[in-house]
Amino acid sequence: MPEAIEQALARTLAAAATVAPQPDNTFPATVTTRRKRRQRRAGMIAAIMALVFSTPVVAAVVSPAGPADRDAAPPVSPAPPIDLATVRPAEQVWPQAIVRLPATLPDGRQYTVLVKLDDGRYAVVPRIGTSAAQPLALFAPSTGAVTVPVPHVAGTGFAFEYVIGQRQLLFTVSRSQGQGAEVWSLSRRDGAATRLATLDFPASERWAGLRPFEAGDAVYVSAAVLPSRWTNPDRTYALVDGALKLIPDSDGWQPAGGGWLMKRPQYPLVTQTPTASPGQRTNPPAVSQSAFTQAPSPTPPPAPPTWWNVATGERLIPNLPDDLDCYGLWCELGGDDRLDVFRFDASVAVRAHGPLPRLASIPYDYFAVVATHAGGRQEYLWDLRRNVAARLKTATQVRVHGNRFSVLTIEQTSTEMVLLDLTMIDR
Repeated sequence: MPEAIEQALARTLAAAATVAPQPDNTFPATVTTRRKRRQRRAGMIAAIMALVFSTPVVAAVVSPAGPADRDAAPPVSPAPPIDLATVRPAEQVWPQAIVRLPATLPDGRQYTVLVKLDDGRYAVVPRIGTSAAQPLALFAPSTGAVTVPVPHVAGTGFAFEYVIGQRQLLFTVSRSQGQGAEVWSLSRRDGAATRLATLDFPASERWAGLRPFEAGDAVYVSAAVLPSRWTNPDRTYALVDGALKLIPDSDGWQPAGGGWLMKRPQYPLVTQTPTASPGQRTNPPAVSQSAFTQAPSPTPPPAPPTWWNVATGERLIPNLPDDLDCYGLWCELGGDDRLDVFRFDASVAVRAHGPLPRLASIPYDYFAVVATHAGGRQEYLWDLRRNVAARLKTATQVRVHGNRFSVLTIEQTSTEMVLLDLTMIDR
């Protein structure tokens, strides 16, 4: 770097330092606490995996009728680690699950596949270019027929959340101005659509994050009331006779899958007032809340999430390290060359080796998409139940916190899509 540029950069940094807000007295302690937690995490990975693969993991199971009881979770069978560098392409590992469909619908629209129905049709979401998705459609590849089970009605929006259940595809249709919604069910057997509820929200409220899900034979809905999801956290409602019935004490619980809710640890609101030199303009006090950011002392360090079965009332508090990253029913511990994945109830614990492996998504049931980073991103599909992995040709682009599909697009050309139907892997 030329000397003149170095001198100019030094002057700029020095000037910035003179007007930067000074940290409060808790800042050094906070930094030290974070450093110690990172150091502990490296040791925890080896210790936890040694525990899991040698003895049953113990969890605290809280019954709705009384205090917590310490019960042993199901034993975990030692599973040999997977070397992602040696796994074969998905087409070779699961040839029975490969599906080839036209790249577009007969009218030229592109589409995303959600799930295959028992009658051979596919539930798809059409789209036009980069515009918003169109209403849900059913596509029969054998005949090219496309039907719309829920016609668009003026004043309503399109479905914005799809949840695949064991017997049905649940989704919501929004009303204009966010003042209401409809909850629908699409049978996975024959594609019959049923409107489960028409929800009218008060004019003073705006609901967000409306998500239906199955729990046993019942349907529940998770939602939050705006303007703030921090001051008005997600709540869970039972869908009873077309109306929502609030589940007591469900504030902050989010659907995790299989009828379970998960609650991440939350810090109390912390108000931070910035300091400034004379004449310097300051912003208003900032209010922050995060499940993953260490708050100033004496706030305790974060704890693992808690799971609650909304249908049975059972609560499970696992004995897991506080640095776990958990998504739905799964948790991960990542290292530079390995990834350890646990099911929340300790019934599954598996390990994969690769360069910086991380969970990219949990698209469906016991299947995870893992991404490695070594000279480029490479994705793999991992059957966590059977501990079998396969290499994917292209990135799936399905987020961990996004919609979950049972069909992944693994290759696409101008004329054809190559799909991997996860429901066919079980057969």
